[in-house]
Amino acid sequence: VYDMSGALVMEKGFDLEYTGITSQNGIITIYNSNDVLVYTLDGRERYSGNLDSNIKSIVSTSVKYRYLVLCDDAYKVIELE
Repeated sequence: VYDMSGALVMEKGFDLEYTGITSQNGIITIYNSNDVLVYTLDGRERYSGNLDSNIKSIVSTSVKYRYLVLCDDAYKVIELE
């Protein structure tokens, strides 16, 4: 991950075939249709798991570690500790 001036901020390997990546408020969210990875910019893993849903998109909310997950037939709100 690079900042706006092109300086390297974080380097982290992961093993997930992803369909989307978002970065907001210092949190990086990587996801595919079922699985989600959440990292902080210092490389700490906040979440790694399966949501048992067909995920279309994930959007962080104004509350830190709270996400709105758009699935095929519903919206879910998840909150990490």
